[in-house]
Amino acid sequence: MKKLILMLMAIVCFTACSNDENEPKTQPEPPEKTRAVELNDTTLAFELNADTTTIDLGSSEGWWIDEITTDEGSIKPTAEEKQLMEGGGAYEAKCQWVSVKRNGSSIEVVVEDNVNKERTFKIILATADTTATITGVQEEMITGKWDDNIGLSTKTVTLNGAGDPVTVTTEGKHWWITSIEVDGETLYNFYYDNTENRNMYQTGKFSQKCGWLNVSVDDWTLNISADMNYEEGRTFKIYVQAGDYHDCIDGTQEVLMTGGASDKIGLSTKEVTLDYTGSEVKIDTEGKSWWITSIEVEGETLYNFGYDKTENRNMYQTGKFNQQCDWLNVRVDDWTLYISADDNFRKDRTFKITLELGNYFDHISGTQKAKDR
Repeated sequence: MKKLILMLMAIVCFTACSNDENEPKTQPEPPEKTRAVELNDTTLAFELNADTTTIDLGSSEGWWIDEITTDEGSIKPTAEEKQLMEGGGAYEAKCQWVSVKRNGSSIEVVVEDNVNKERTFKIILATADTTATITGVQEEMITGKWDDNIGLSTKTVTLNGAGDPVTVTTEGKHWWITSIEVDGETLYNFYYDNTENRNMYQTGKFSQKCGWLNVSVDDWTLNISADMNYEEGRTFKIYVQAGDYHDCIDGTQEVLMTGGASDKIGLSTKEVTLDYTGSEVKIDTEGKSWWITSIEVEGETLYNFGYDKTENRNMYQTGKFNQQCDWLNVRVDDWTLYISADDNFRKDRTFKITLELGNYFDHISGTQKAKDR
């Protein structure tokens, strides 16, 4: 009897196992694939007033913002920020007057009021194998709906190389300066000003230095001057507003050249070439009581006599000068110039030294060669 019971139990177990093996197995559903993003070049148009627009790319993953640029500068996300965006993460940045916010599959673009000329921005988008550009154009400031209530005596100004002041009178009052642009770069903006200048529409007073340009207003009369210009032609724009009327003063500054006097310095040479080791070069002068007004390295002024408060400022009396400007070294001992530089293993580089004596100006143009590879 026991054998029969054991045999029946074995048959039941075998049948149950066979049924399990014959049942169809359910396949797990594959994970939903993220929709592939398609990038396309896009152009956005904005009026001069502050505005916001949103662009939807249709997918939150697989793409990132590679760079944001304006006429004045650019911003690049870090590698970590790009990786975060590629996985769908958020990103937010401001580049001058345009703000960009990435959230999910969309990009929100915000522009500020434009009180200047037409301006553009670019947002570079990227995936693992392609890029695209969103180009934005914001229209220029127009004169407004009102008639001319400022009455500028002139809208074009030319400053001489010495930067002597020029006066611009106005017929109207209660106007204000909205922005000042120097060599294409906006260096003053009314909207970001927290000084007394912001109240000039009431006071008729304003004073601002923007790089090499000086702009002041007293009793609704503009006074424009500049630092001496030894380099090249300069440009500026001064934008003014009264109610719903806008206007602009276009300006230039000439190069000072030699000042009109005969050569009082007598440089033994006006062109210098340094070897890659920067070995010191000597330049004699015939005159005395001259001084160094500026030193330019790779196109950037790194020394300016006007801002110097060291002993170098007295070299027209002492005949001594010692200044390091990045990789360039300039010294003067008893009216003799000595120029040297750090080792140069990269590429040829340039410099310019400007000298002055009374109403005479001169230049030494220099190059340092790079080591041959």
